[in-house]
Amino acid sequence: MERRDFVKFLGVTVAGTAIGVGVTPILSKSGYKLLRPPGAIDEKEFLGACIKCGLCVQICPVNCIKLADIDEGLSYQTPYIDARTNACDFSCKGVQCVLVCPTYALEHELAETPEKVRMGLAKVIPDRCLAVKGEKLKEKSKHKWDEWKYKWKVNPDSYIKDVCELCFDKCPIGPSAITMEERKDEKTGRTYQIPVVQQGCTGCGVCEMVCPVEPPAIVIIPREKWGEKNG
Repeated sequence: MERRDFVKFLGVTVAGTAIGVGVTPILSKSGYKLLRPPGAIDEKEFLGACIKCGLCVQICPVNCIKLADIDEGLSYQTPYIDARTNACDFSCKGVQCVLVCPTYALEHELAETPEKVRMGLAKVIPDRCLAVKGEKLKEKSKHKWDEWKYKWKVNPDSYIKDVCELCFDKCPIGPSAITMEERKDEKTGRTYQIPVVQQGCTGCGVCEMVCPVEPPAIVIIPREKWGEKNG
């Protein structure tokens, strides 16, 4: 077999093997959303503009940006944030991931200040929330953020309180993004506190990261905008 024919044969074999192990359904995965870094343009345009250089990963001071694995299909090697593990807390100056992006997949106008960023929208799940259930916050969570990287940001005394409000306390944006409000259970007459997501929510994910229950009582819905299903 000549070398040219061998290379052609090898290519067909690899392609067939890939289909056999399920690459085709992976590439056709649709409707799945990753939480993109600040300033990410529309998802379809983002996938076309991102050259998977990894500069945003390298420059992030809190190491919250990761590159998607092969099981993410067309998003393979594109940047995303796993908010539960390590969220974007805007501790950098100038939103550095945006500044280093060479192709404007992360657009500066969409992320000039933390308040302008819209990565997604937080969603409260009341049935899981300690504040809603009236349960005290008594001990530290066992999450990775508590064990190392973010330990210095959380005062241990903040764990011992009658009402859990870590999502509110640690939000880098403040009351324009999330508030604690009092509600009354019409059936029992019991009053309780509940986190309420506001229009200023950036979807940074800090609230999801610091939530002390598992699964978290507040999660980020990537790319969801205020007014679509909220507010």
